[in-house]
Amino acid sequence: MDIGIVKVFRNTELSGVLHGLVPVAWFLTSLPAFVVTIHQRPGRRRWFLLPFNVVGPIVCFLQVGRLKAGLDWLWAFTSIIYVFHATSGLYLEQWTLPDTASRRRHISRESIYVSVNAWNNPRRLPLRPSRDQRLITQRRRAFFTIRKLSTICIHWGIYLMIEVGTLFALRPAPREFISPGYLHFALDRAALLRTAYCLQWAWLTYFILTVANAVVAIFFVSILQLDAPDEWSSLWGNPLNVHSIRSFWGVFWQNIGSPSQLAYGRFVTRNLFCLRPKGTAEKSFLAFFVFMISGTIHVATNWMTRDTAPVEDIYGDLVFLILNFAGGLLEFLMQQVVYTRLNTSRGRDSSGSAHSIVRRAFGFFWVFLFFYTIVPPWQFPHIEADLRRRFVPFKMNVQLQRPQIP
Repeated sequence: MDIGIVKVFRNTELSGVLHGLVPVAWFLTSLPAFVVTIHQRPGRRRWFLLPFNVVGPIVCFLQVGRLKAGLDWLWAFTSIIYVFHATSGLYLEQWTLPDTASRRRHISRESIYVSVNAWNNPRRLPLRPSRDQRLITQRRRAFFTIRKLSTICIHWGIYLMIEVGTLFALRPAPREFISPGYLHFALDRAALLRTAYCLQWAWLTYFILTVANAVVAIFFVSILQLDAPDEWSSLWGNPLNVHSIRSFWGVFWQNIGSPSQLAYGRFVTRNLFCLRPKGTAEKSFLAFFVFMISGTIHVATNWMTRDTAPVEDIYGDLVFLILNFAGGLLEFLMQQVVYTRLNTSRGRDSSGSAHSIVRRAFGFFWVFLFFYTIVPPWQFPHIEADLRRRFVPFKMNVQLQRPQIP
């Protein structure tokens, strides 16, 4: 019997799985720490529990090298986002349990339910005040599971079609992605590759987070049955409303980490800089602060996963995000100049007017042109390194030689 158990633990695949679960287990230690902390009133007891809330995610971040490529980046990024989420909610915003969940002094089932929801809510979505799930039938949960599984399958299919279609249609070679410049407006193959890949980063992020969100939603709604189906809304806004860089990041893009980062930014503006709340200066600083913090988080994650991720310039994400802030600031200044010169007192036109349609069409073109300009210098080194590392579907192209001109 003992020999059989030893053989099981010596199994290579099982030991690899257990080895990879170590950082995940460290991260999950933050759940009981969060539940206990949020039951305490803001004060010394909460501050005493601060290490228990952050040590687990920090150790997870430091040990993501145990995970496979891709998962290591996702868990490293999640760990840092959670530290911002937990510390801002518990210590800056000083969350407390609703009266319905905290009538008893000891920890109750209902208060645990509310606490777990808050722990798992970095987007700051409205929470259900009660854990009474009797109105949510098993049939409704089954429909939710089928819908999420369909979402996963459809996105996987689209992903494969786009990736395989791009490879067969463009047949890119690694040498075509080496050191591109910001400005390139010639009608050649380089322009075609820039056009194809300037939005690829957004699609890839959309695909990964949508699939991950669907998997986690199935776990909490259908398996654990802790959440209701309507508590797991889409991470993304309407892409048809993207007509500027600011609307791309503020309306369409996911806001998983920005609420907690904004809480830190407001703490800085109102306690250190003493800026007027919701004024232009504070809004501008908050936008810069969120882009800067987000870029710094990406840099830290890239550095921690540098052994598995094909990243040569770990600061590229930070530069890209700062350029997006600069583009949004330029939009705002140009908008103020145009409105001042034209003396527009009507405000925004109705969505059905001809002027609004033209403005939105120009906005789509401007966003595309902006990403066409700044994305390739940021993404192409990643793509080139990835192609050389994988080397499988591009083996034939790598060996091609350009004809010599006599």
